[in-house]
Amino acid sequence: MPVFRGGERVYDPPGLPEIRTRVREQLAGFHEGIKRFVNPHRYPVGLELGYFERKTALVLAARGAP
Repeated sequence: MPVFRGGERVYDPPGLPEIRTRVREQLAGFHEGIKRFVNPHRYPVGLELGYFERKTALVLAARGAP
């Protein structure tokens, strides 16, 4: 969702109460073992293959590699 277009703001962010509600809703979907601070379960994350390949290509281009 674009926030700015042509230097003009086109999106008003939600207020703090709405943000808190959304965060609580999103966190409710996680297993309790992931949310705990002491000895939490691992939550593996990664990049989709297309994004990973694009990232790798950009890094190699920035380094001057073929």
